[in-house]
Amino acid sequence: MNNKNIYFNSALPGKGKTEAFIQEIDNQPYFIKRIVYASATKVLANSVRKRIESRELPLLELNSSTIRNKPISYAVEEALLELDPKVLLITHKTLAAIDHSFLEGWEVYIDEDPAIEELREFSVGESKYETHFEKYAVAAEGNELLLNLANKHEARLVYQEGRDEEREDNLTVFLGALLSDKHKVYATKHTSKRKRGANEWRVRIVGLTDYTGIYDNAKKTTFLGSNIHKGLALSLAKQKGYSLIDSTKGASYANCPVILPLVNADYNSKFMMYMDPITGKQSESWEPGNFGEIMFHQAMRAIGERKAIIAAHSYMDLPFNQYPNLAVVPMDCRGLNDYSDYDCSISLIHGNPSPSEEASRKDLAKIAEVDYEVVNDALDWRRLNDANLQIMARVKIRINDNTEQTYHIVPTYGDARRLIFEIGSTCIIDKSYMMEPPKSEAKRSQEYKIQIANELKSSGLSNRKIAEKMGVSNSTVGLWLKA
Repeated sequence: MNNKNIYFNSALPGKGKTEAFIQEIDNQPYFIKRIVYASATKVLANSVRKRIESRELPLLELNSSTIRNKPISYAVEEALLELDPKVLLITHKTLAAIDHSFLEGWEVYIDEDPAIEELREFSVGESKYETHFEKYAVAAEGNELLLNLANKHEARLVYQEGRDEEREDNLTVFLGALLSDKHKVYATKHTSKRKRGANEWRVRIVGLTDYTGIYDNAKKTTFLGSNIHKGLALSLAKQKGYSLIDSTKGASYANCPVILPLVNADYNSKFMMYMDPITGKQSESWEPGNFGEIMFHQAMRAIGERKAIIAAHSYMDLPFNQYPNLAVVPMDCRGLNDYSDYDCSISLIHGNPSPSEEASRKDLAKIAEVDYEVVNDALDWRRLNDANLQIMARVKIRINDNTEQTYHIVPTYGDARRLIFEIGSTCIIDKSYMMEPPKSEAKRSQEYKIQIANELKSSGLSNRKIAEKMGVSNSTVGLWLKA
């Protein structure tokens, strides 16, 4: 159909974008209701399904719970060929897997920012890699692997078996990436620290799902989600020349939320979480008394007896069960609407990429044929800014007529400022519980050297003499004395 317009409704979470979607399809004549609704999670799909059913609209939900005897993508394609009007409820993953030419004549609604990128890393023991993985790949330049054409047929069979069974095991993902022209696979052999010097292979997969087939074949494509135009799918669509049409319908939050940052810093990081606040040393695993645990206890002091939800990384070994007023929610909590009687939200997440993921993001930009900043900004937005907003929006702030005060704890002052920008309305930043970040060993050492340089300067030594005494260059001494 070559439709160059893509629509988006970027209303805040809980502020009417789903209701606007249901109202829109409810108002359509019965015979043209051919709608595909793709959700991020089954939880979100269930919430929408209940609301569609209450309007007595024709509905067909296709996922692993409703389809047992065939691949879900096949069942969806069969449903798309049928002429009777309906609303098809599927997931982002299924939408990516189907042949997009089947969407001709259908309107597609994509709820929340879809993860069109594949950035995956995993380790495989040397023996297992040589037995199950190595035969399907041949080495190329710079640790890249290409499909071994001699075993292409077997690779397709094994991959299809994994897809039919909806497996997400490493071998299925590995083969899918090798068989795709939109993925790159890299593998390096190294000695494992965790396994007492055993050899293992580190596999890195970078890929991209192409949505242009959806835009070009569907009668109309609409994205639903707060500030969703900042996500990767619409950022890439804009780069490819599609026009993004803002059709936002929705209100702001009725109350003036209070945002409480825990640390006077721009970003949180795993490095800071793992740091010993007294010595500045960073441990290799989660340790009692580290700065992440101090942040948690500071958050609990801030909320007192109020009911709160909390989202944290799985590596954080925190005593959640000691607090009966605390409910743990997943980091991706979109569609989770069971906490509208809670006053507080706590986010302890961080969004900084690891060095290996940063390399994968650069590879992803090459695959997408866009500047690195386009990919980096979009992924940072989803992982951090949108994630913090979604956590915040699970509590009673989302209720239309709520005027009660709500409190939202975020890791850093930078997170608080960015959250206000995402909300787009008046908020209060309360710094009462904000702490200074811990200083690393390197930072402490640097400050000590600056102190010594200043003392030597005060004693009358020249910069050259100070440099000789401290074993550094004249320019370094000059920088220290200006600090």
